[in-house]
Amino acid sequence: MKRYIGLVRRIGLAGLMLLVCCVADAWAADGFKFTRESYDLMMRWLNFIILAALIIKYARRPIANFLQEKKNEVAESIENLEARKKAVQMKLEEGRRQLTASEERLASIKDRIIAEGENRKAQLIADSQNESRIMLETAQLRISHQIQEMHARLKSELIDSATQMTIAKLPEMITAADHERLISQWMDAVQS
Repeated sequence: MKRYIGLVRRIGLAGLMLLVCCVADAWAADGFKFTRESYDLMMRWLNFIILAALIIKYARRPIANFLQEKKNEVAESIENLEARKKAVQMKLEEGRRQLTASEERLASIKDRIIAEGENRKAQLIADSQNESRIMLETAQLRISHQIQEMHARLKSELIDSATQMTIAKLPEMITAADHERLISQWMDAVQS
């Protein structure tokens, strides 16, 4: 019963406001005439008030229930999103921890690889120095052997050249008497 009294009061208040609005327009004009336009305006307001009263009377609870359901749905979806956000944040934090652990592991592997590389580099340098020493010794032996060969070849060529020059000049320089004397000296040397 109290509801109906409140509804009637609201409708009456709205009608009074409509009347005041229309009368205010009429008082403001010099010669107010009740025309079709004023009637249409009053009817629009009256229809609006009746429609509002009907909506309040009959649709208030369904609309309130609908809005409450929507509010609950939105609150539930917000809670779900918050829970998913927390889960994602936890995964993100776990990923960050794994990333830092991976970076530390990568740094230690990098240091170990660098140390192994330095050791390998030192070993390669030592091997290269040893090989170069062996190559130098081998080259020096080859060079000394070639020098000895060249020295022997040069000596033999000089001897051949000297022999040829002697053979070429000897007949001109040695006479028959010298030839006889040399043969006899050679024969004496062979007999003794």
